[in-house]
Amino acid sequence: MNSIPTADLWRPVERFSIVTTLGIRFWDPAFDVPVSDGLAVTAYPFGARRPATTAFTTPSGVYAFQGLPGLHDIEYPQGDPAGPGSLPATNRFLIEVTDSAARFLSVAFFVDAPFSGIFPTDSPQAPGAVAPPGFYLFSAPTRAATPLVALVRAQLSERLDAASERPASFAVMELDEPTGDSWIGLADDRGAVALLFPYPTFTGTSNASSSMLPSAATGQQSWPITLRVRYQPSVLSFPPGASLPELRSVLAQAPAAIWTQRAAPPGQALASLPATLVFGEELTLRTAGDSVLLVGLGSLP
Repeated sequence: MNSIPTADLWRPVERFSIVTTLGIRFWDPAFDVPVSDGLAVTAYPFGARRPATTAFTTPSGVYAFQGLPGLHDIEYPQGDPAGPGSLPATNRFLIEVTDSAARFLSVAFFVDAPFSGIFPTDSPQAPGAVAPPGFYLFSAPTRAATPLVALVRAQLSERLDAASERPASFAVMELDEPTGDSWIGLADDRGAVALLFPYPTFTGTSNASSSMLPSAATGQQSWPITLRVRYQPSVLSFPPGASLPELRSVLAQAPAAIWTQRAAPPGQALASLPATLVFGEELTLRTAGDSVLLVGLGSLP
């Protein structure tokens, strides 16, 4: 009878390594949780629309890429994979993200690959800076409201004159809380923006069993907030063949004026708009007597 070889007799014939050259973790700032489902994430070579590479989701919820153009030798190294700090020259890719559940706005941004670690958490940080938990996504106007977080809406329109306007596409809305925390929302191509964020700290007394929500007695808890708008279409950069502006160009827009009235001569133009956020109520921002919030180029006319 032939004896069965023991484990000591087995030897590897060949070692085969596959390196993931780019992995991105996406984050929902409204609930401070990762987003690991429902996203379509596609990478394009810088300046081109082909070939397109679709990300897959890892068990840990990271969107990872394999087969990125120009990175084959890095993905399939000869011998052991390159160690940290020894990555070769990078290639730039345009990343486009869409959400099949309509929770988040579509977004486009550039990333250099290969990237060591998880983007953007493992990006180099300035001394004392805190690394982001993931790539922050922006709530879409179609996202369902929930009593667990605050919701501020606006239909942003650029005031052209006393009688005409146009959507303030891709404008940025910034919100400051009394605690000093700030939140950012983006308008879609129609100028619609929805900003979901955690409620500020409650200041009233509550007998509720949960510290997350106040009791009925404190249902009218409110907070003063301040809002600003950034809008400068001339700085938006659209990558070749893309329908979305690149995110860094969106966030680089200059401050805009906020009009309190439409009539000519117009009402007061503000660099920032004070408002009151009430617990349990959506806040919709509008120019007086209008269904939209009118903005103008430049911080003040």
